[in-house]
Amino acid sequence: EILQQFSPPEILQFLNKFYNRFDVLCANRHVTKIETVAEEYVCAVGVQPGSEAESPEEGLCKLIAFAREVLSYEEASFW
Repeated sequence: EILQQFSPPEILQFLNKFYNRFDVLCANRHVTKIETVAEEYVCAVGVQPGSEAESPEEGLCKLIAFAREVLSYEEASFW
C-alpha cells in the first residue's frame, strides 16, 4: 500500500511529524496524551488532577473537538 512507497526513515519522519501535531493539539484542547504505540495514539480527558470538576459532557466535547480537528488534517500536509 502507501507505506511501500516510502523508506523506513521517511515513515518514521512522517509518524514523528504526525504525533507532534497531535501533542500540540492535545495541549491546546486540554486532552491528555497517554501513550503512542506503533501507529496508535492514545489520549483521554478527565485523568489530570483538577479535571474531576469537569462534567462528562464537557470531557466528551473536548474529545469530539480533538477528533474533528484530527480528521480535518490533510494527508498531504504531513509529507
